[in-house]
Amino acid sequence: MIKEKTKSEHKSSVNSFIKYFKLDPEKFSVIFLLSDEEILETLTKAYPVMSTRVTQYYFIPKLYNLMKFDVFYQHIFTEERYLNWDKIARTNDQSSQGESNLRKENSSGTDYVPQMFENELALRKENPGSNDHIAAILYTTGVFADDKLKIPRYVPRLDFNNVNIVENDTDAKGKTKNSYVKNTGRLIMVIGKTAKRYNYNHIMNKVARKYIDMSIEKHPRDKLSPVGNNPTKMQHILGIGNKIYRIMFQNIYSKIFKLPLGDMSQVMGHDVNTAVSSYLDKYDYTPAAKKDAFDKINAQLKLNAKI
Repeated sequence: MIKEKTKSEHKSSVNSFIKYFKLDPEKFSVIFLLSDEEILETLTKAYPVMSTRVTQYYFIPKLYNLMKFDVFYQHIFTEERYLNWDKIARTNDQSSQGESNLRKENSSGTDYVPQMFENELALRKENPGSNDHIAAILYTTGVFADDKLKIPRYVPRLDFNNVNIVENDTDAKGKTKNSYVKNTGRLIMVIGKTAKRYNYNHIMNKVARKYIDMSIEKHPRDKLSPVGNNPTKMQHILGIGNKIYRIMFQNIYSKIFKLPLGDMSQVMGHDVNTAVSSYLDKYDYTPAAKKDAFDKINAQLKLNAKI
């Protein structure tokens, strides 16, 4: 039995392949009349970000089992091709992870902050409203409540496993503690062990609302993000793991943007002692490096803030 989340991911990949290879949905198998090199070339153009492209690479060998009863498909997609695509996916995945780890080792965080937001823009262009794009929105552009993306409001852990989509605020109160309200764009989050001290109830910014609402219209569902709590998937989408992601926000907004630690407590969902002992690093910015980071990050956020 295939899980609903897996079905949703497969459907998203199928739709992407139909779009980028200009396929007739009734004749999906003909894509494999192309050579593997031609498929690679098209996917590289469609997905310039390696971490998102790898997801499509992995989908191809999965088709080998999903379409085992399609005689035409089995004839043109041989076991040899299956093994080749499995190798392509794993090799590129390892390469992507290696590049990500190298960036982490040689940066203070400011080097890959713009990249994370660039990934959201790339997904916005490639497949707006897709599962991957909405997950990227929630962890980047959606962090900010204001439309200009100036002040972070909620830097999530892997929190989006059970956020119901409801029509209005009354439904939100009656149905679930975690909700996205379609009529108003309100996000309500009451989360686990931090719920007694930290919770979130705010209207999301215009860009986040635009693409979330687009996604719900294109892909009707009752949960906000089918992939937003999957650590492996989110690392592919953002380019960093959730712990590093949260550490990055803590350090950038405390050191570069000079937000007081107390103000960041509500945003991060932890107290000042936790911030100091577990989140703040020892990296010391020079005045020039601080200005460069400030300008670079602000320039990127302006791009993401555009409707």
